[in-house]
Amino acid sequence: MLYVFINGIPSGVVQYADNDDFSQINPVNISIGSNDCTIDIYCIRIYDNDLTDHQILNNWIADTQIGTIKRDRYTRNNIFDQYGNIVISKLPTNLPYFILNAE
Repeated sequence: MLYVFINGIPSGVVQYADNDDFSQINPVNISIGSNDCTIDIYCIRIYDNDLTDHQILNNWIADTQIGTIKRDRYTRNNIFDQYGNIVISKLPTNLPYFILNAE
């Protein structure tokens, strides 16, 4: 599957056929452009492995060049403990959530 994130928000998913490995027979460089529209890309990353939720979030936080926005993004999303678990007391007070304990 190919996931597209825009501003850190999942925005699209495409499922490839089982026999497609997302590679090119004759690899070429990435080219971006169009005669029909204007394209502005300020950052692009290509990985050869899956990213965790935390890595995606950290990329989105780091992508801004404006210090106050970077700080706000970090502060708003700093809801995890050192083990990656959500800390309920760090969640925004206006955020509804549901806790389910199953054993």
